[in-house]
Amino acid sequence: MRIGKTHAATALALTLAFAAAAWAAPDPTDAPDDGIMGEYVGQWRPADGKAVEALAKVIGEGDGKYRVRLFTSHAWASKFGELTGTADGKRVELTGTLADAPAAGTLEGGEVLAVKGEKAEFEGKVHLRTSPTLGEKPPEGAVVLLPYQPGTKTSLDHWQNQKWKPLEDGAVLVQGGSNVSKDEFGSIRLHVEFRCPYQPKARGQGRGNSGVYLHGKYEVQVLDSFGLPGLGNECGAIYGVAAPKTNPALPPGRWQTFDIVFRAPEVADDGTVTRPPTFVSVRLNGVTIQENAEVTKTTRAGMKGAVGEKGPLMLQDHGNAVQYRNIWYVDLDAGPTPNLGAKPPEGAEVLLAYEPGKKPTFEHWDHAWDASLEGYVTVTKGDLRTRSEFGSMRMHVEFCIPDMPDKKGQAKGNSGVYIMDRYEIQVLDSYGLEPGAGDCGAVYRSIPPKVNACLPPGRWQSYDIEFHAPKFDAEGKKTANVRVTVVQNGITIQDNVEVKGPTGSAKKKPEVPKAILRLQDHGNPVRFRNVWLVPLEE
Repeated sequence: MRIGKTHAATALALTLAFAAAAWAAPDPTDAPDDGIMGEYVGQWRPADGKAVEALAKVIGEGDGKYRVRLFTSHAWASKFGELTGTADGKRVELTGTLADAPAAGTLEGGEVLAVKGEKAEFEGKVHLRTSPTLGEKPPEGAVVLLPYQPGTKTSLDHWQNQKWKPLEDGAVLVQGGSNVSKDEFGSIRLHVEFRCPYQPKARGQGRGNSGVYLHGKYEVQVLDSFGLPGLGNECGAIYGVAAPKTNPALPPGRWQTFDIVFRAPEVADDGTVTRPPTFVSVRLNGVTIQENAEVTKTTRAGMKGAVGEKGPLMLQDHGNAVQYRNIWYVDLDAGPTPNLGAKPPEGAEVLLAYEPGKKPTFEHWDHAWDASLEGYVTVTKGDLRTRSEFGSMRMHVEFCIPDMPDKKGQAKGNSGVYIMDRYEIQVLDSYGLEPGAGDCGAVYRSIPPKVNACLPPGRWQSYDIEFHAPKFDAEGKKTANVRVTVVQNGITIQDNVEVKGPTGSAKKKPEVPKAILRLQDHGNPVRFRNVWLVPLEE
């Protein structure tokens, strides 16, 4: 099943969620029915310090036994306590340590947890955390591998193994061997929802095990890893290659999500892998757990055969009753980028003309960058500034970010479009990342893009910007702030947002009705082409 035709991407609202969320009892239809295990959120109060937000992860170990681990985040390094106990009904009396000192506590299952030690104490209430991308609809252009409609049995039309069991609630149960998609793909953005069974007596790899194999070869591990350290064979690991950065896994019996951006390998005609596959990002329940993880070998139990630039999706049967639903992907290799090559309308001021086979010229700029016969310019020799000044405008810019796999953050494909020399729309390799105020498409350090519409490095991208300059009265007093809309690759990422003042390196500049346009040199060989604008009369 394919949704529409547009090559689109949707970014995800991301949060750890436990600190500020409202308290809620677990839904018995979506949680283990023991009524005890799960997350309890509250405050940790060291005897000699300020109270901080914290959470307890209560893990069922079978025969009425429970283990409680306390953290200040989902990172294992933040663990500050561990206790154990045996249930008497819904009540568990606990003993162990808190802040490296003896402690005891009481857990009223499904309600509250209180722990008191010699050096600290914790009080928390039960909290049902859910993934912010749970139930996310396939965007336009997506290929739907496992349709999901609550209360309707799903279809296995896209899968080779028809032994898996569609369930009445819209999920499918793993059974009868691993399953391989009929579709093959290259670089994709993938959404997967899964649920691990509650197996309190099981341990390690026998506890809710499955796996999501990109190209049938590169596994993102599925496992009941709730409350565990987050090792290289636990949930969210690139199995045996890269451990997750943190462990936001939910309790067994709860639906969880993977949102994966995967860059396919590049393979020469003789079969040599010239660039290994990369998990650009993996988000588990909305939290980034992998970034730019290269995979130089097929992970354990992956499909045999030569590495190619395309391959199927494989979901592993490891003998546990794992369930899947709502699986779809967006092909990042497919189709032209929307708005790319847009022609300047009548009356436009063409600042960098684009004509393949002809070098751009620089009569509108204060100096020249390196120009190519392919019709683009490459950032060099300092910021590029227009000779003319502009106010409100509609603007088109095309840019191509270099592939810099050894760089991170602001050192990775950085440039910027400074409108009026003051208001920067960031240019950066933010492909597959959580969109922040420093990422591509952000009003720099002010307003993050509402979605991440970035393409992989090496592909031409476009900005279409509608900019409304600040307004001033006769005395020069500002009466209206800047407003800007940014469409990246055909997707609206800033929607008439208000910018209260200059941004980034221009933050101290006074606001004015008109000023130059500036393209930034941040030391990276970013390319630009086809830059034009239409002044707006206001």
